[in-house]
Amino acid sequence: MNGMTEKVSKYALPALMLAIPFMVLTRGLLHGSHHLALVLFAAVMVGMLAGNAWISAFMVYLAGREVFLFLGTINGNPAAAIAGLDVMIYMLAGLLFFVAARYSRLRTETFYSFICIGAILQAIIAALQFFGVDVMLMVLNLFVPARGRMADGTLLGTLGNPNFLAAYLAICLPFFFRKGWAWFIPLICLILLGSNTTSAVVPAIIGAVWFFWDYKGVREVIISAALLSATVYVTMMDVPFWESARWGFWMQAMGQLDTTGKMLFGLGPGAAWAQKWPLHSEWVTILHQFGMVGLWIVGGYVLTLWRGNRFLFAALLIALINAGGNYNLHLAPSAALIAVIAGLIERDLAAMKGPDSSWGTGI
Repeated sequence: MNGMTEKVSKYALPALMLAIPFMVLTRGLLHGSHHLALVLFAAVMVGMLAGNAWISAFMVYLAGREVFLFLGTINGNPAAAIAGLDVMIYMLAGLLFFVAARYSRLRTETFYSFICIGAILQAIIAALQFFGVDVMLMVLNLFVPARGRMADGTLLGTLGNPNFLAAYLAICLPFFFRKGWAWFIPLICLILLGSNTTSAVVPAIIGAVWFFWDYKGVREVIISAALLSATVYVTMMDVPFWESARWGFWMQAMGQLDTTGKMLFGLGPGAAWAQKWPLHSEWVTILHQFGMVGLWIVGGYVLTLWRGNRFLFAALLIALINAGGNYNLHLAPSAALIAVIAGLIERDLAAMKGPDSSWGTGI
Protein backbone atom coordinates (compact mmCIF):
# COMPACT_ATOMS: atom_id res chain seq x y z
CA MET A 1 0.00 0.00 0.00
CA ASN A 2 2.89 2.38 0.75
CA GLY A 3 4.29 1.74 -2.75
CA MET A 4 1.10 3.07 -4.33
CA THR A 5 1.19 6.11 -2.04
CA GLU A 6 4.79 6.74 -3.10
CA LYS A 7 3.80 6.90 -6.76
CA VAL A 8 0.84 9.18 -6.05
CA SER A 9 2.93 11.50 -3.88
CA LYS A 10 5.34 12.30 -6.71
CA TYR A 11 2.57 14.07 -8.60
CA ALA A 12 0.61 15.31 -5.58
CA LEU A 13 1.78 18.93 -5.59
CA PRO A 14 1.15 19.75 -9.28
CA ALA A 15 -2.11 17.76 -9.26
CA LEU A 16 -3.42 19.63 -6.22
CA MET A 17 -2.38 22.98 -7.71
CA LEU A 18 -4.43 22.07 -10.77
CA ALA A 19 -7.42 20.95 -8.68
CA ILE A 20 -7.67 24.02 -6.42
CA PRO A 21 -9.25 26.33 -9.04
CA PHE A 22 -12.06 23.86 -9.59
CA MET A 23 -13.00 24.13 -5.93
CA VAL A 24 -13.75 27.85 -6.29
CA LEU A 25 -14.69 28.16 -9.97
CA THR A 26 -18.47 27.69 -9.88
CA ARG A 27 -19.92 30.97 -8.64
CA GLY A 28 -22.99 30.52 -6.50
CA LEU A 29 -22.28 26.86 -5.76
CA LEU A 30 -18.83 26.94 -4.19
CA HIS A 31 -18.38 30.71 -4.01
CA GLY A 32 -16.52 31.71 -0.87
CA SER A 33 -14.70 28.41 -0.55
CA HIS A 34 -11.20 29.79 -1.10
CA HIS A 35 -10.15 29.22 2.50
CA LEU A 36 -11.60 25.72 2.45
CA ALA A 37 -9.84 24.84 -0.81
CA LEU A 38 -6.41 25.92 0.40
CA VAL A 39 -6.72 24.20 3.80
CA LEU A 40 -8.28 21.08 2.32
CA PHE A 41 -5.65 20.51 -0.34
CA ALA A 42 -2.83 21.49 2.02
CA ALA A 43 -4.03 18.78 4.40
CA VAL A 44 -4.01 16.22 1.59
CA MET A 45 -0.56 17.32 0.43
CA VAL A 46 0.97 17.17 3.93
CA GLY A 47 -0.77 13.82 4.40
CA MET A 48 1.18 12.55 1.42
CA LEU A 49 4.40 13.69 3.13
CA ALA A 50 3.63 11.50 6.14
CA GLY A 51 5.17 8.48 4.46
CA ASN A 52 2.38 6.22 5.68
CA ALA A 53 -0.38 5.06 3.34
CA TRP A 54 -3.01 4.84 6.08
CA ILE A 55 -2.43 8.43 7.16
CA SER A 56 -2.52 9.61 3.55
CA ALA A 57 -5.77 7.70 2.98
CA PHE A 58 -7.37 9.20 6.08
CA MET A 59 -6.50 12.76 5.02
CA VAL A 60 -8.02 12.15 1.57
CA TYR A 61 -11.12 10.70 3.21
CA LEU A 62 -11.31 13.65 5.62
CA ALA A 63 -11.07 16.08 2.70
CA GLY A 64 -13.86 14.28 0.85
CA ARG A 65 -16.14 14.37 3.90
CA GLU A 66 -15.52 18.10 4.28
CA VAL A 67 -16.39 18.76 0.62
CA PHE A 68 -19.62 16.86 1.16
CA LEU A 69 -20.39 19.01 4.22
CA PHE A 70 -19.59 22.17 2.29
CA LEU A 71 -21.98 21.18 -0.47
CA GLY A 72 -24.59 20.90 2.25
CA THR A 73 -24.34 24.65 2.85
CA ILE A 74 -26.41 25.06 -0.30
CA ASN A 75 -29.34 23.74 1.71
CA GLY A 76 -28.66 26.07 4.61
CA ASN A 77 -26.28 24.15 6.91
CA PRO A 78 -23.15 26.33 7.10
CA ALA A 79 -22.45 25.39 10.75
CA ALA A 80 -21.54 21.82 9.76
CA ALA A 81 -19.05 22.98 7.13
CA ILE A 82 -17.49 25.48 9.57
CA ALA A 83 -17.11 22.79 12.24
CA GLY A 84 -15.57 20.50 9.64
CA LEU A 85 -13.14 23.20 8.53
CA ASP A 86 -12.07 23.65 12.14
CA VAL A 87 -11.28 19.93 12.31
CA MET A 88 -9.36 20.17 9.03
CA ILE A 89 -7.18 22.99 10.36
CA TYR A 90 -6.55 21.16 13.63
CA MET A 91 -5.67 17.94 11.81
CA LEU A 92 -3.36 19.86 9.48
CA ALA A 93 -1.58 21.40 12.48
CA GLY A 94 -1.12 17.99 14.12
CA LEU A 95 0.08 16.51 10.86
CA LEU A 96 2.74 19.21 10.60
CA PHE A 97 4.13 18.04 13.96
CA PHE A 98 4.15 14.49 12.60
CA VAL A 99 5.95 15.46 9.40
CA ALA A 100 8.43 17.70 11.24
CA ALA A 101 9.40 14.77 13.49
CA ARG A 102 9.40 12.38 10.51
CA TYR A 103 12.03 14.42 8.66
CA SER A 104 13.89 15.96 11.61
CA ARG A 105 17.65 15.46 11.76
CA LEU A 106 17.73 15.46 15.57
CA ARG A 107 18.72 12.20 17.20
CA THR A 108 15.76 10.18 18.46
CA GLU A 109 17.27 10.12 21.96
CA THR A 110 17.28 13.93 21.97
CA PHE A 111 13.51 13.88 21.49
CA TYR A 112 13.26 11.41 24.37
CA SER A 113 15.17 13.77 26.65
CA PHE A 114 13.02 16.78 25.76
CA ILE A 115 9.88 14.72 26.41
CA CYS A 116 11.24 13.70 29.82
CA ILE A 117 12.13 17.28 30.72
CA GLY A 118 8.60 18.41 29.90
CA ALA A 119 7.10 15.61 32.00
CA ILE A 120 9.37 16.40 34.96
CA LEU A 121 8.42 20.08 34.88
CA GLN A 122 4.71 19.19 34.78
CA ALA A 123 5.17 16.75 37.67
CA ILE A 124 7.02 19.31 39.79
CA ILE A 125 4.37 21.97 39.17
CA ALA A 126 1.67 19.42 40.09
CA ALA A 127 3.54 18.41 43.26
CA LEU A 128 3.72 22.05 44.33
CA GLN A 129 0.00 22.39 43.66
CA PHE A 130 -0.62 19.50 46.04
CA PHE A 131 1.06 21.56 48.77
CA GLY A 132 -0.99 24.63 47.89
CA VAL A 133 1.59 26.42 45.73
CA ASP A 134 0.28 27.06 42.22
CA VAL A 135 3.16 28.46 40.21
CA MET A 136 1.03 29.06 37.11
CA LEU A 137 -1.53 31.13 39.01
CA MET A 138 1.27 33.16 40.55
CA VAL A 139 2.68 33.91 37.09
CA LEU A 140 -0.74 34.74 35.62
CA ASN A 141 -1.53 37.11 38.47
CA LEU A 142 1.49 39.17 37.52
CA PHE A 143 -0.46 40.21 34.41
CA VAL A 144 -4.18 39.66 35.05
CA PRO A 145 -6.34 38.66 38.02
CA ALA A 146 -6.66 34.88 37.93
CA ARG A 147 -7.89 32.13 40.20
CA GLY A 148 -8.11 28.38 39.98
CA ARG A 149 -11.28 26.67 38.78
CA MET A 150 -10.68 23.49 40.79
CA ALA A 151 -10.23 22.74 44.46
CA ASP A 152 -6.93 23.64 46.10
CA GLY A 153 -4.49 20.74 46.06
CA THR A 154 -5.77 19.33 42.75
CA LEU A 155 -2.94 18.07 40.54
CA LEU A 156 -3.17 20.01 37.28
CA GLY A 157 0.30 20.97 36.11
CA THR A 158 -0.23 23.60 33.43
CA LEU A 159 -2.87 21.48 31.67
CA GLY A 160 -5.90 22.58 33.69
CA ASN A 161 -7.38 19.15 34.49
CA PRO A 162 -6.11 16.04 36.32
CA ASN A 163 -7.21 13.80 33.43
CA PHE A 164 -5.23 15.85 30.92
CA LEU A 165 -2.12 15.92 33.12
CA ALA A 166 -2.31 12.18 33.82
CA ALA A 167 -2.68 11.33 30.13
CA TYR A 168 0.34 13.48 29.26
CA LEU A 169 2.53 11.90 31.97
CA ALA A 170 1.38 8.37 31.15
CA ILE A 171 2.42 8.78 27.51
CA CYS A 172 5.80 10.15 28.61
CA LEU A 173 6.47 7.31 31.09
CA PRO A 174 8.29 4.84 28.75
CA PHE A 175 10.95 7.43 27.95
CA PHE A 176 12.03 7.29 31.60
CA PHE A 177 12.97 3.62 31.22
CA ARG A 178 16.52 4.72 30.46
CA LYS A 179 19.69 5.02 32.48
CA GLY A 180 19.77 8.28 34.40
CA TRP A 181 16.17 9.23 33.71
CA ALA A 182 14.83 6.25 35.68
CA TRP A 183 15.45 8.19 38.91
CA PHE A 184 12.40 10.31 38.10
CA ILE A 185 10.00 7.38 37.66
CA PRO A 186 8.78 7.54 41.32
CA LEU A 187 7.87 11.22 40.88
CA ILE A 188 5.96 10.55 37.65
CA CYS A 189 4.16 7.56 39.17
CA LEU A 190 3.22 9.46 42.33
CA ILE A 191 1.62 12.25 40.29
CA LEU A 192 -0.11 9.68 38.09
CA LEU A 193 -1.59 7.94 41.13
CA GLY A 194 -2.44 11.26 42.75
CA SER A 195 -4.45 12.27 39.70
CA ASN A 196 -6.83 9.37 40.43
CA THR A 197 -7.39 8.91 36.69
CA THR A 198 -8.06 5.32 35.69
CA SER A 199 -8.02 6.11 31.96
CA ALA A 200 -4.34 7.10 32.30
CA VAL A 201 -3.07 4.82 35.06
CA VAL A 202 -4.31 1.59 33.46
CA PRO A 203 -2.77 2.39 30.02
CA ALA A 204 0.51 3.33 31.76
CA ILE A 205 0.57 -0.09 33.44
CA ILE A 206 -0.23 -1.88 30.18
CA GLY A 207 2.46 0.09 28.32
CA ALA A 208 5.04 -0.76 30.99
CA VAL A 209 3.99 -4.42 30.84
CA TRP A 210 4.49 -4.48 27.08
CA PHE A 211 7.87 -2.74 27.38
CA PHE A 212 9.30 -5.12 29.99
CA TRP A 213 7.49 -8.31 28.98
CA ASP A 214 10.47 -10.00 27.29
CA TYR A 215 12.94 -9.22 30.06
CA LYS A 216 14.12 -12.37 31.85
CA GLY A 217 12.29 -13.16 35.09
CA VAL A 218 9.90 -10.22 34.81
CA ARG A 219 6.81 -11.93 33.38
CA GLU A 220 5.74 -13.60 36.63
CA VAL A 221 6.03 -10.32 38.54
CA ILE A 222 4.11 -8.45 35.85
CA ILE A 223 1.27 -10.98 35.74
CA SER A 224 0.95 -10.98 39.53
CA ALA A 225 0.96 -7.18 39.72
CA ALA A 226 -1.58 -6.89 36.89
CA LEU A 227 -3.97 -9.36 38.55
CA LEU A 228 -3.63 -7.56 41.88
CA SER A 229 -4.20 -4.16 40.28
CA ALA A 230 -7.29 -5.41 38.40
CA THR A 231 -8.74 -6.90 41.59
CA VAL A 232 -8.21 -3.69 43.56
CA TYR A 233 -9.67 -1.59 40.75
CA VAL A 234 -12.82 -3.69 40.35
CA THR A 235 -13.51 -3.80 44.09
CA MET A 236 -13.10 -0.01 44.44
CA MET A 237 -15.41 0.99 41.58
CA ASP A 238 -18.41 3.03 42.74
CA VAL A 239 -20.62 1.83 39.88
CA PRO A 240 -20.12 -0.69 37.04
CA PHE A 241 -18.56 0.87 33.95
CA TRP A 242 -21.68 0.24 31.86
CA GLU A 243 -23.58 2.46 34.27
CA SER A 244 -21.04 5.29 34.19
CA ALA A 245 -21.57 8.72 32.61
CA ARG A 246 -19.08 8.08 29.82
CA TRP A 247 -20.87 4.92 28.73
CA GLY A 248 -24.05 6.98 28.57
CA PHE A 249 -22.28 9.58 26.38
CA TRP A 250 -21.14 6.91 23.95
CA MET A 251 -24.50 5.22 23.69
CA GLN A 252 -26.15 8.58 23.05
CA ALA A 253 -23.68 9.36 20.25
CA MET A 254 -24.02 5.91 18.71
CA GLY A 255 -27.79 6.32 18.69
CA GLN A 256 -27.36 9.14 16.17
CA LEU A 257 -25.90 6.70 13.62
CA ASP A 258 -29.38 5.53 12.77
CA THR A 259 -28.99 4.92 9.03
CA THR A 260 -26.66 2.78 6.93
CA GLY A 261 -25.05 5.87 5.40
CA LYS A 262 -24.37 7.43 8.80
CA MET A 263 -22.96 4.18 10.15
CA LEU A 264 -20.64 3.84 7.15
CA PHE A 265 -19.51 7.46 6.81
CA GLY A 266 -20.42 9.07 10.13
CA LEU A 267 -21.98 12.48 10.68
CA GLY A 268 -18.96 14.36 9.35
CA PRO A 269 -15.87 16.00 10.89
CA GLY A 270 -16.72 18.23 13.83
CA ALA A 271 -20.26 16.87 14.16
CA ALA A 272 -21.80 17.62 17.56
CA TRP A 273 -23.22 14.72 19.54
CA ALA A 274 -25.30 16.39 22.28
CA GLN A 275 -23.11 18.39 24.62
CA LYS A 276 -20.59 21.15 24.04
CA TRP A 277 -17.67 19.04 25.27
CA PRO A 278 -16.02 16.28 23.21
CA LEU A 279 -16.96 12.63 23.67
CA HIS A 280 -14.68 11.03 26.25
CA SER A 281 -13.28 8.60 23.70
CA GLU A 282 -11.35 9.26 20.52
CA TRP A 283 -12.40 5.87 19.15
CA VAL A 284 -16.09 6.59 19.61
CA THR A 285 -15.51 10.06 18.14
CA ILE A 286 -13.94 8.55 15.01
CA LEU A 287 -16.90 6.22 14.56
CA HIS A 288 -19.39 9.04 15.24
CA GLN A 289 -17.80 11.54 12.85
CA PHE A 290 -16.19 9.28 10.21
CA GLY A 291 -18.18 6.06 10.45
CA MET A 292 -16.95 2.53 9.87
CA VAL A 293 -14.85 3.66 6.89
CA GLY A 294 -12.88 6.12 9.02
CA LEU A 295 -12.54 3.61 11.85
CA TRP A 296 -11.27 1.00 9.38
CA ILE A 297 -8.57 3.37 8.08
CA VAL A 298 -7.41 4.37 11.57
CA GLY A 299 -7.56 0.74 12.68
CA GLY A 300 -5.41 -0.26 9.71
CA TYR A 301 -2.80 2.29 10.76
CA VAL A 302 -2.77 1.02 14.34
CA LEU A 303 -2.60 -2.66 13.43
CA THR A 304 0.29 -2.14 11.01
CA LEU A 305 2.36 0.07 13.31
CA TRP A 306 6.05 -0.77 13.47
CA ARG A 307 6.96 -2.15 16.90
CA GLY A 308 10.73 -2.20 16.48
CA ASN A 309 11.38 0.74 18.81
CA ARG A 310 10.22 -0.28 22.30
CA PHE A 311 10.20 3.26 23.73
CA LEU A 312 8.16 4.80 20.94
CA PHE A 313 5.69 1.96 20.54
CA ALA A 314 5.08 1.65 24.30
CA ALA A 315 4.35 5.38 24.48
CA LEU A 316 2.00 5.26 21.50
CA LEU A 317 0.32 2.14 22.89
CA ILE A 318 -0.41 4.05 26.09
CA ALA A 319 -1.83 6.93 24.05
CA LEU A 320 -4.05 4.60 22.00
CA ILE A 321 -5.46 2.92 25.11
CA ASN A 322 -5.92 6.23 26.88
CA ALA A 323 -7.85 7.45 23.84
CA GLY A 324 -10.49 4.86 24.65
CA GLY A 325 -11.65 6.83 27.69
CA ASN A 326 -10.21 10.27 27.04
CA TYR A 327 -10.03 12.82 24.23
CA ASN A 328 -6.25 13.21 24.19
CA LEU A 329 -6.16 14.09 20.47
CA HIS A 330 -8.41 17.08 21.16
CA LEU A 331 -5.88 18.53 23.63
CA ALA A 332 -2.92 20.41 22.18
CA PRO A 333 -0.18 19.16 24.60
CA SER A 334 -1.00 15.46 24.26
CA ALA A 335 -1.94 15.76 20.57
CA ALA A 336 1.43 17.33 19.69
CA LEU A 337 3.23 14.72 21.80
CA ILE A 338 1.39 11.84 20.11
CA ALA A 339 2.00 13.30 16.64
CA VAL A 340 5.74 13.60 17.30
CA ILE A 341 5.95 10.05 18.68
CA ALA A 342 4.10 8.70 15.63
CA GLY A 343 6.38 10.69 13.33
CA LEU A 344 9.48 9.31 15.03
CA ILE A 345 8.15 5.77 14.60
CA GLU A 346 7.79 6.43 10.88
CA ARG A 347 11.27 7.96 10.75
CA ASP A 348 12.89 5.00 12.51
CA LEU A 349 11.11 2.61 10.17
CA ALA A 350 12.32 4.58 7.15
CA ALA A 351 15.88 4.56 8.49
CA MET A 352 15.72 0.81 8.93
CA LYS A 353 14.55 0.35 5.34
CA GLY A 354 17.25 2.61 3.94
CA PRO A 355 17.51 6.04 2.25
CA ASP A 356 15.23 5.10 -0.62
CA SER A 357 12.25 4.96 1.74
CA SER A 358 12.36 8.71 2.41
CA TRP A 359 10.30 9.39 -0.70
CA GLY A 360 8.17 12.04 0.92
CA THR A 361 10.77 14.76 0.41
CA GLY A 362 10.18 14.46 -3.31
CA ILE A 363 6.63 15.75 -3.16
